[in-house]
Amino acid sequence: MDLDLRWEPDANRFLAIVETEESARAIPIYTAYAEKAIEKKNRGDYKRAAAHLQKAFYACRSADRMGWWTSYIHNLKSEFARYSALQDELRKAGL
Repeated sequence: MDLDLRWEPDANRFLAIVETEESARAIPIYTAYAEKAIEKKNRGDYKRAAAHLQKAFYACRSADRMGWWTSYIHNLKSEFARYSALQDELRKAGL
């Protein structure tokens, strides 16, 4: 999914509405935002990615998709195992 992050504030308002009604639909958007932020390779964006991933976690929990979440976050951490700043931000976020 190719997302234009310039529209992120508007997307966040939209996601807040979607998340309350159908949280499963917000999951791929949050994970796509997180992956885009990780591509930028700096701590500020890693922190932003962790925040998006926290929202994805909560959406997964309310949509009863914790099995998918566990697999996703494990794969993400494995893929970026050498990114110590990212791993640190994920740890700080409780992920």
